[in-house]
Amino acid sequence: MVTVHILGPMELADPEKIILLVMELCRTCLTWEDADQLAMNALEPIVRRKPAQWLSALEPWLADANKWVRRAGVTVIGRLPMKHHDYTARCLALTEPLLLDEEQDVKRAVSFAIRIAARGDIAPVRDCLARHVPPENPAATWVLCDAIRSMAKQFLPQFAPLLPRYEQWLSDPALSGQNRRSVESAVKILQEVSK
Repeated sequence: MVTVHILGPMELADPEKIILLVMELCRTCLTWEDADQLAMNALEPIVRRKPAQWLSALEPWLADANKWVRRAGVTVIGRLPMKHHDYTARCLALTEPLLLDEEQDVKRAVSFAIRIAARGDIAPVRDCLARHVPPENPAATWVLCDAIRSMAKQFLPQFAPLLPRYEQWLSDPALSGQNRRSVESAVKILQEVSK
């Protein structure tokens, strides 16, 4: 955390060095909080200031072998639409491959990125969920359900049109255990906002 405060003032003076340094620091993280602090306080200001220049520099982060690097990358990408609404669709497209990530810490960041992107432009977020529900790969189940379960309440009515897709998914006899409970909870929330 001390490093984050030191990097803060330097980030815009030499962003290329800072981006590489933050990536290496992410590899040493022990908790999700460390990765998120590095993402939001050391990396995000660079990307947010010049997204056209730096967003593509984060693509390798999303495919990195280290889960903390992936988490930091997706956190920054997910938060970008809050300030740059016109980047919502692109940020979601970068995030979508991580729907299949097996690491729970990355899955949580992907769900967060999808939910927070709705603060930029809801339509691309709704379209993203519609494209993936029901998922071809069950690895995406938790993220696709958590995005609905944890969506900001004021946005939920705009996701009500997804109810038939989630209900169709729930009727799949192959759905079982924790995955079934995840889908049931998303259906319940969408039914409540559809009333």
